[in-house]
Amino acid sequence: MQQQESLQSAAQQGAQGGSVSSALTPMVFVPKAAVAECKSFREACHLAWENRTRKNLTFSHLVVAIDGLHASHASEYFAKDPISSKGKLRRELPAKHIAAVQRELGNYAISQWLIRLAQLTLMEEVITAQRGG
Repeated sequence: MQQQESLQSAAQQGAQGGSVSSALTPMVFVPKAAVAECKSFREACHLAWENRTRKNLTFSHLVVAIDGLHASHASEYFAKDPISSKGKLRRELPAKHIAAVQRELGNYAISQWLIRLAQLTLMEEVITAQRGG
């Protein structure tokens, strides 16, 4: 409870410090070349964080803005390396939070990567069907 209160306080201080509401921040597409370089969902999440439109947005502010995200997990969701320095596998951003996270970050990097992946998968299916498979 105390941690949640301190996170809310931090978010309020960030908002008072000139933070622009995510509702007023226009969504942007990241360059296709950057999305194409992502080899995993984790890399796409990292790309989304690196390209957030509000550079003063912190993990603490993000988890306060999105109901259901856990403060202790937020840094894991956007880390590029899937393995922590202690050798543990890091958590991945739950799919149910993608839309809300993208709204807060102000970009479509995660969806762009997912769409690219789906198109490649669809193309593979078409090629396989054409071969009679």
